[in-house]
Amino acid sequence: MTRYKKHYWAASHHKKKQTDIYMKKAILLILFCITSLVGVQAQNTFPIITPSQVDLYEYNKYKLMNTTDEVQVKNMSELPNAIFRYEGNTVNATMLNRNLMGEEPFTHEEFTLKLPDMTGMPDTVVMLLGHKNDQGERILSAVLVGNLRNKLAYFIDDNHNFDFTDDGNFLVFQENELFSRVNIATEEKGTFSYILFDLGAHKEYLKGLDIYLIDTKKVREKKIAKYPVPLLSSESRWSMQFAFSTGSGKQYFSYSTPQLKDKQYSATIDAVSRFSASLQYAIRHLNVGFNFAFDANQIGREEQYVLDYSTPDESPKKVTHYNIGNWARSRLMYGVFAEYDIRLIRNSYLSPYFYVFRYHHLTNESFAGYANEISEAFTHNDFFKNKTGHQFGAKIKLPMSEKVLAVFDIGYTENNFGIKEGLIIEDHDPASIKTYYKTFNYGIGCQFLLSNGKSRLSKARPAVGEY
Repeated sequence: MTRYKKHYWAASHHKKKQTDIYMKKAILLILFCITSLVGVQAQNTFPIITPSQVDLYEYNKYKLMNTTDEVQVKNMSELPNAIFRYEGNTVNATMLNRNLMGEEPFTHEEFTLKLPDMTGMPDTVVMLLGHKNDQGERILSAVLVGNLRNKLAYFIDDNHNFDFTDDGNFLVFQENELFSRVNIATEEKGTFSYILFDLGAHKEYLKGLDIYLIDTKKVREKKIAKYPVPLLSSESRWSMQFAFSTGSGKQYFSYSTPQLKDKQYSATIDAVSRFSASLQYAIRHLNVGFNFAFDANQIGREEQYVLDYSTPDESPKKVTHYNIGNWARSRLMYGVFAEYDIRLIRNSYLSPYFYVFRYHHLTNESFAGYANEISEAFTHNDFFKNKTGHQFGAKIKLPMSEKVLAVFDIGYTENNFGIKEGLIIEDHDPASIKTYYKTFNYGIGCQFLLSNGKSRLSKARPAVGEY
């Protein structure tokens, strides 16, 4: 090959190589421009809910049942729509027109939103919807959506003035309620209707708007972990308790005479049999209620004794007379109580309580004192006055089921009573009279849940206009 031909071949090869490089650069530049345009277009679009994003079976079923309209009402996914977070009180159709596919754009008129009271709603979403009637007239409507944490609140501009302060209560979808018909009344173009979806039922869609609802089931699980029994949950509740308790103690009354410094009538209480029923209401941990009980005392040794100080240089002599007296053996008790539930370990609770009561003896017998010291004209209910008492102690509560608690009770009972004037016949000092009744009690019972109130974070469902 001559020197000329070699030089020509090398120049041609170099030129072809440069052309290939230019072509590759041009292709890369075109791809970059296309990608940038697509990215810009994607950035300018707004979330839109489409039939592919929701299960339309329930909504379509509603449409089939809606036979009163001459024209079937469309659901919101069939309407031009754009959904976005609230950033300002001015909106226009630009946001909605970016989602149109070959349809005629809506007017670019700007609308000023007048917000309602949305206190306590951390997130606000704006929904723009495009409507068209049979005459081809079109309007743009708006819906404000507030986050109630476990549900969404829908503020609907039903008079089409973009003022949400004059439209009444907001709409909250109840449990298992997926949609609601919305009517928008305009002055010039008539009424436009559509089916509004509950976006709260489509949490994956809400995530795209950076909106998250509280999982109410998880909240209830946390509450159950803290309050394992509904009886002791933080909700208000009515419950009833039946119990039996026993115990023992002592009772007496004493006084002094001019001759003797101390004369006492006493009896031991060998056993107490107390059957009780109570109705109580609780708010969180505090319980208040009414208690009714039948109390039977098994009386042991009844006696009368005196301390004789007639010999100054000697210790007083105690003179005892046995089987003296006739103490009451049964009574009815009724009163009010308060107790407070304190959680211990796992599912066990300690409940200190205080009970104030009155009582009435069921026997009409005289006391039968020693000799003529005590009048026999008075029965038990006559000579004991101011028949009141109180009981204090604590209960241990353990769950037996979701609505039943086993209750173990321990406490002290004290009676407050006086001696009626005329009971003691012999000469005595009225200021020296003392009375005493104390028993130590313990027992077991069951507490049953009658009704459980509902808190907003449990099973409660907000009504329209409430949150």
